[in-house]
Amino acid sequence: MDRVFYLTSGELAELLGISKQTVFYYDKIGLLCPQQRAGNHYRYYSLQQAAELRLILTFRELGLSIEEIRTYLHVRTPEAYLQVLGEQQQRLQQEIGRLSLMVERLGEQRRQLGQAMCDHNACIHLCEMQEEKLFSLLCSEQNKREYMYSLLKLYRKARAAGEGFTQEIYCILPQQKLLEGDFEHVYGYAMPWKSRTAEAENERVMIRPAGIYAVLYHCGTYGTLSPAYHAMAEWIRQQKYEICGHAYEKSLFNTLTGEEHGLYINEIAIQVRKKAENGRAAE
Repeated sequence: MDRVFYLTSGELAELLGISKQTVFYYDKIGLLCPQQRAGNHYRYYSLQQAAELRLILTFRELGLSIEEIRTYLHVRTPEAYLQVLGEQQQRLQQEIGRLSLMVERLGEQRRQLGQAMCDHNACIHLCEMQEEKLFSLLCSEQNKREYMYSLLKLYRKARAAGEGFTQEIYCILPQQKLLEGDFEHVYGYAMPWKSRTAEAENERVMIRPAGIYAVLYHCGTYGTLSPAYHAMAEWIRQQKYEICGHAYEKSLFNTLTGEEHGLYINEIAIQVRKKAENGRAAE
């Protein structure tokens, strides 16, 4: 055998900066088989195959599957190559958008959690919020099992939509229950839905209205949430405001170690409006 024009598996691996196991793997699946095999079980590859393996590695780095690469290797035309490059460019642009959104969300989560941890006095303040479209799942029953079931279904929906686990999730407490002093009743859970269309048969899209919200960063156990809502309701009354919408509760930190022993850091936002001097709500 003329060794000048052939490379062993080890030489090929070293030339391309990969492991011999990777070379063996592509041989095993029939993607790049050695041009010759010696009696000592050595595999020998041509220089042309070295270039072919480089192309395979490039395609893998771009995100092509083994089957997509196999299909291209059976065609190998400029038109097919141009199509592959175009498809992968589009995929990468989508991935860049997804990662940019994740970076933005993580930055916002860090900001909110840092602000909550610095707010040792648990100060309630007024904040103007923009309208936000939410995809919601309502709780048909008021018990822990239903709450957790609805929450997990929403997480699954977020994953299916490509949102991942960085997606914000709101727990919604209904306006009527807040006015009645019932701070245990959960209306449902929701996540931002942006411009997507809802599932028509379920009509699950709801709007968190733009307006003024009383906001509290609450740090404590699960059992201290209800007293925090009571304190917010009293503060709203003292400021001569009134509750005019739902409460949107967002978990910034949750150890999930148990209801009474786990530490929770939540942002609670209740929609409010100013009362008129005669006791009627201001328009």
